[in-house]
Amino acid sequence: MDKIYNLNELIKSIPLIIGFMVPGYIFLEIKNFYTKSKREKDDNIILKSLIISFVINSITNIFISENNYLSNIISIILAIVVSVLYVKFIYSSHMEKTTHKFKLYKTFRKDAFDDVVDLELGIWMYIYLNDENIIYSGKLIYYENTTEDNHRYIQLSNYSCYSYDGEEICNYVDDNCRTVLLNIKDVKRIELVYDDNSTKIKSS
Repeated sequence: MDKIYNLNELIKSIPLIIGFMVPGYIFLEIKNFYTKSKREKDDNIILKSLIISFVINSITNIFISENNYLSNIISIILAIVVSVLYVKFIYSSHMEKTTHKFKLYKTFRKDAFDDVVDLELGIWMYIYLNDENIIYSGKLIYYENTTEDNHRYIQLSNYSCYSYDGEEICNYVDDNCRTVLLNIKDVKRIELVYDDNSTKIKSS
């Protein structure tokens, strides 16, 4: 009988447990996913989840006072929305311009490419391969974030390549169906060419 009673009490406390932990944990997971944070052991994950959940639940309680499944669902939805908006804000050009006005140039992003690549207007790259003495130029259409072994692949379209002496090796500038995938782990130099209207050069 005691086991049944304890089980019933546990079931009744599920909404409370969800409300205390889940919204904050979801917020952190979404933020880490979009900011490409490495999944490392976080000794403070429970404390962070509790604090963020408290803030989110406080907002939810303005509209729904009772602590029930409906309020938990709303808190979870709110956590998802707020986390996405948070990431969009810290990655926005407005945030970048604001921090630059205060002479704050530290980035919120985890990867240098996230800072320099213009996803809206695109970017042209000149990549100098030291081992092969070859220069690739083309439009960036994909880049991989740095892996644990520091390898990184990028993909260029409308590309051409030349030797360091200026001899043309291939030219597919007008071919939209051909791309090249390059491992740039050991590349020492990359030149970037932006659109004239790019916020990446206007905000600096």
